[in-house]
Amino acid sequence: MDLPMKSLLLKSFINNEEMWEQDAVSNFIENQKKKSDYWKWTFRFWLLELSVAGFLTVIDMELDDGSHFEKGKVLSKYKLTERGKQVIIEMLEG
Repeated sequence: MDLPMKSLLLKSFINNEEMWEQDAVSNFIENQKKKSDYWKWTFRFWLLELSVAGFLTVIDMELDDGSHFEKGKVLSKYKLTERGKQVIIEMLEG
């Protein structure tokens, strides 16, 4: 089944229910074979959108030391919510 990329990003949390955004983004970039900075920042924005929509929740934060996105940027650790799990299950069944 071909899912939209944002749905695939959410699905990546099914086995790792919580992940730092830099790990989620780097794994997704590798799996989707997207190498430009455009995608790095797009995937990061999508994580924020999925959080605002209630599919992910922020469980921790720290400042980037410059080794992930940009020095001083806030990094979030996301956790899949029950709503997010249900959406993933429905996507996989459909």
